[in-house]
Amino acid sequence: MRSKLAAAADYLTVAPPVVKIVCDLPLPTLEEAGAQLHPVDGESRAVLERLAVEWNLGGSVKRLLDALDRQ
Repeated sequence: MRSKLAAAADYLTVAPPVVKIVCDLPLPTLEEAGAQLHPVDGESRAVLERLAVEWNLGGSVKRLLDALDRQ
C-alpha cells in the first residue's frame, strides 16, 4: 500500500482542486424544482430493466425502481 501511495504522490498533490466537492451550493427541493416523480411501468419499465441487464446496472436500477415505486 505504501508503494502505491508513493507512486501516486504527484497525482495526489494536484488532485484536490480538480475533484473538490462543493458543500454549500444552494439547491431547490424536488418540489421547488417541479419534479414529478412516479413509478415506471409498462413498456418503459421493460426497456429500463432490459438496459439494466445489458449494461450490468441491475442493483442500481433496482434501487431506482424501488424508490420510484414508493412515490
